[in-house]
Amino acid sequence: MRTIITSGILLFALQASAFNNTSNSDIAVQDTILSEIKEKESDNEKWFSKEGTTIDELGLELRGEAAFKSVDGETDHDNTGFKGTHLNLVMRGKLFDKFSYRIRHRLNQASLDGNFFNATDFALIRYHINDKFTVDFGKRPIALAGYDFDYASIDIMITNQFNNVMELYDWGTGFNYDLKNSSLYFEIAQSPYWESCGKKNIYSYSILWSGNHNKNIEFMYSTNLMEARPGKFIGWLAIAHKIKLNRFIIEADIHNRTSFAGSGSSKYWFFRNMSLIGALKYAPIDNLTIALKGIYDFNNSDEQYDYDVYTSPGTDCGRVGLYAEYFPIKKNENVRIHAACYTDFGSNTGKYKEIVDKSIFLSTGITWRVSFLKKR
Repeated sequence: MRTIITSGILLFALQASAFNNTSNSDIAVQDTILSEIKEKESDNEKWFSKEGTTIDELGLELRGEAAFKSVDGETDHDNTGFKGTHLNLVMRGKLFDKFSYRIRHRLNQASLDGNFFNATDFALIRYHINDKFTVDFGKRPIALAGYDFDYASIDIMITNQFNNVMELYDWGTGFNYDLKNSSLYFEIAQSPYWESCGKKNIYSYSILWSGNHNKNIEFMYSTNLMEARPGKFIGWLAIAHKIKLNRFIIEADIHNRTSFAGSGSSKYWFFRNMSLIGALKYAPIDNLTIALKGIYDFNNSDEQYDYDVYTSPGTDCGRVGLYAEYFPIKKNENVRIHAACYTDFGSNTGKYKEIVDKSIFLSTGITWRVSFLKKR
């Protein structure tokens, strides 16, 4: 059954580029790697100004909610009750002719080991060489393809296995080249596995190709080589598509993970350690979105040939849920009311567990964004 499901979703993602239909604008606003590697000029505003240092945006993002979680019928008190989940400081602007910068820091998140930047998502500076080529340095998202990985944490209602337990923002450098209707991004960064192995001097190497096949189909493809521990690598092959059908949006992510653990590991390279993530979103009116989301992770590799600590051999688990987002101010997304629910199933043998069998989660809350300064 798993083979049929895997093959069906893989075929759907690979054939998405052949599909065409009409579409409205995106239902949700995405934030991370796609927006960062393609900062386009508008007709009225150019990066290459002579104005010197500017702050084009300065503000706060806040989210709070009331939640209930139970595991196997027992209330999870740490994740039940009223709480604030996000308080982000955001800032971006320009530095003289050809430099731009972006900062996003989580004010409500404690710094680990006295390192202030552990609570920072973005601390990024970018050099705009010309209209097509940019080079950047700083902390940013790992260039991993996937629409479920491309949303900012504050905008995720149902998390996947990696969102909360893996270091998906890290220090590094990258360069981007714009093509027609797409872009290529090359990145060298600290490996997101550094915390799990306790070694910070391990690295990841990524190539991300993203863009659109036509006005209704977007894509992200990446290949990533990540050190799981010194000298031991896991390769990621990621395929993601977004299809827009009038008031519907379909998002499908497929991740294949391969541990390069000697000659005996080659038989476990494909379709053995995977994540399948899909979402169907519907906007009955312009300021309301209803979504169905499913996540399935499995790893049937041999332990002696696998380095993965997030979806370890023996993992066979998933999460399914529903959520809704309502924006009470028409044509404005600065205030959002949400409600979400999900349930987990199956066995998660990973050292770091987000998905836990027989979990039930319910939440409702509000997000608001305050701009002290925003260039229009």
